[in-house]
Amino acid sequence: LDFLSRRSIDPRPFLTDIDPELDQYGDPAAYLSDRNNWVSSTLVSRLFARIRQELGDEQIAFKIGQESFANRRYGYIQNIILRLFLTPAQGLRKAQEINDRFNRTKLIELVEVTQSTARLRLTWHGGMEHSKDICLYNQGIYSAIAQTWGIRPATITETECAFDGGRYCEYRLRWQRVSRPFKFFQRFFIPRGLFQDTVRELEEDKELLSQKYREVQDLTGRLRKKIRELETIHESGKAVVSLLDRRELLNVIMR
Repeated sequence: LDFLSRRSIDPRPFLTDIDPELDQYGDPAAYLSDRNNWVSSTLVSRLFARIRQELGDEQIAFKIGQESFANRRYGYIQNIILRLFLTPAQGLRKAQEINDRFNRTKLIELVEVTQSTARLRLTWHGGMEHSKDICLYNQGIYSAIAQTWGIRPATITETECAFDGGRYCEYRLRWQRVSRPFKFFQRFFIPRGLFQDTVRELEEDKELLSQKYREVQDLTGRLRKKIRELETIHESGKAVVSLLDRRELLNVIMR
């Protein structure tokens, strides 16, 4: 959605009648823009397919992944992990540990890594709707990771693809090595900036939690009102079938 908006394209038409999962929300774009909301891989696949067809670009998912990472559209946990380590190789190793713990759509293996290359293997979990577009999106992200350290995007070559009959998707990455002056800069100046960024992100999340709490409170109040209404209807129904005298029946219903 950010990708479209930055190109002055209204993203809302892309969300119309795309999935029943979104139909229950009054503002699907706002729901999807909230990074704390999780959606199914089916919805993600359909959204990528619609954008690809509408814009006529077979590589659009790769570009979206690359641009999203370049603009740091990822959580503050990833921000801390990646910026805390001094090279892409160190960052990829730590990202591997995060994926092992939290990823629910695929198994990611860091098969080998050097100071300027890496080989990654993605095995997609069964029972979910995946697509080539999601594969390309991941390639775009991995290509852009190197930019975290102030170097050009990594070149990426797919040597095997699960969506072309392979057992998994395997990528080979190559990037330029991080210079010593940049490592020196990182060691002394990144921690302070990282702390400030993290505090800002936490403040935003605090406000988001407050908003969610208010929404829950409002929903709870409306639910209680509905329960009282249903109880009243239930009592009235019992009165209708148990009383024959009209005046007595009306008195009971009014109470």
